[in-house]
Amino acid sequence: MMLPFIFIITSRDYFKMQATVKDLIFLSDVSPLTRRWSYEFFPPDMSELRVVLLGNCWTQRCLVGNLLLSEDIFNMSAESQSSKKSSGPLTDKKITVINTPDLLHPDFTEEELKNKIEEFADASEPGPHVLLLVLQPEDFTSQQQQRLQKVLEMFSENSFDHSMVLISTDREESVTYTEKTPLGQMIRKCRYRFMWMKNCTEEEEERGVKDFKFAELFSRLSQIVKENQGHNLTYEDLKIPLLLLTPGTRRQQAASWQRFRKLD
Repeated sequence: MMLPFIFIITSRDYFKMQATVKDLIFLSDVSPLTRRWSYEFFPPDMSELRVVLLGNCWTQRCLVGNLLLSEDIFNMSAESQSSKKSSGPLTDKKITVINTPDLLHPDFTEEELKNKIEEFADASEPGPHVLLLVLQPEDFTSQQQQRLQKVLEMFSENSFDHSMVLISTDREESVTYTEKTPLGQMIRKCRYRFMWMKNCTEEEEERGVKDFKFAELFSRLSQIVKENQGHNLTYEDLKIPLLLLTPGTRRQQAASWQRFRKLD
C-alpha cells in the first residue's frame, strides 16, 4: 500500500517560493477587473483609507501613488523635500495617499528626520491605516534597511503590524530573495507581507494588466486593514522629553501622559 506524501510548507519556505516564481498567471488571459472588486473587503463603517508611501525612489513612489489614486497627481520629474498629500474617490469611500520625501537619505540629521516623520504624521491624521514600503531590490542596502526600520519604530511600536513591502521596479530579471538580504529582512519584519509589481508597459495596460495589479494591491491593503480590525496607527509623540517643550506645552503633555498611564 502506497502512503500519501504530506508536504509542510513554513512561512519561510513560502516566502522563498514566492520570491523565485516569476509568472504564475498569464496576464494576457486575464479579463480586466472592475475597481469595485477590491472595495468590498473594507469595513462598511470605514469612510477613508489613509496610505503613507515610504521608500528610496521618488519616481517609484509616485507611480504607486498615482495608481492608488487612479490619476497622475504626483509629479515624477520634480522630487519634493516635503510630504505631499492627495485624496481621491473610492466608490462610496475616500482614499488619501501621503507621498514622503526620501527619509532613507543618510544626510538627514536626527532632528530633521523627526521633523519629517511628524510632517507625514500630521498629513495622515488621525493616522494611517497602511504604511506601504516601496522598495527596489537592486538598490536597497543594509544601511537603508536600518534607516527605514528606525523611521517605522520612531513613528510607532506597532508600525510593522500595518506595513507591507511593495517591490516596485523597471527591471525584467527575476531575483531570488532570502531572509539574509536587506530586502528579505524587511519583508520578515513586515510579517512576510509583500507584493511584486513590475511597472506596466503601454501594451500591458491595454491588456488590462494595470487594472489587475490595482485590484491585487487593494486586496492586500484591505487584508492589512482587516487584520488590524479597521484601526489606524497613531504617532507616538509621548517619547518627546518634557524639558524640550515650552512650559505651557509641558503641562499639557504631562497631563496627557498621566491620563495615558491611568488607562494602561
